[in-house]
Amino acid sequence: MPDFEPRSSAVNQAWSGEAVTEVVYASVSELRQAAKRIGEVSVNDLVLAAIGGAAARHLGEEHLAAAVPISIRDISAEARNATAIAIVDLRVDLPAAERCVAIHANVARERARFRLPSWAESCQPDILPRLPGFVYRGLAAWQRRSGAHAKPGFTQLKVSTVPKGPADEWVLAGSPVVANFGAPPLADGLGLNHSVSRLGDVLGIAFVYDPKQLPAPDGYARCLRAELAALTGADAM
Repeated sequence: MPDFEPRSSAVNQAWSGEAVTEVVYASVSELRQAAKRIGEVSVNDLVLAAIGGAAARHLGEEHLAAAVPISIRDISAEARNATAIAIVDLRVDLPAAERCVAIHANVARERARFRLPSWAESCQPDILPRLPGFVYRGLAAWQRRSGAHAKPGFTQLKVSTVPKGPADEWVLAGSPVVANFGAPPLADGLGLNHSVSRLGDVLGIAFVYDPKQLPAPDGYARCLRAELAALTGADAM
């Protein structure tokens, strides 16, 4: 488990029920070149570093952590869901390049945690029962009534990555698909959610936000572009 205390930020309040989506695009090849220059990091590490830096700058936060779904297919072949949620300290206290290296180490540490026998056993299909949807809806309603959404958590952001591979064979209504993005849901305690999609050389960072929680979303988009530009050496657009 993380070695920091649970906390809340401006985007971890009760969800207003509104959700707005915006997208920032970047070049996968430029990010790969930047990762190679830094060394021992991945494109995903750079994207997490950019999101952390942008959110910290825009929200005035000195510490941020993200919930990051990662694949566990190589860890537990029988797991009902092939992903686990990593708790990644985004190390917004560090300069951009050092932040990428620290994030890479944090993700590796979480993968190592998922390989512990006690955690692997908890993933087996016979450990937890399958529950119908109304049970989860009832639980969510109880959380809203009880104010559970207001409790501080270990993470303040969520970032999911969905690579689509080469763009050559993607066609929509007879036209080639050049980019795509996801729109992940919001919930109580999660007023800013990110979906990172790759299609060919185009990487799209979609951020879905509660307008009652995220101030000046255009400013957040500018911060995100500036962080990406700082990492790749490109001009912010």
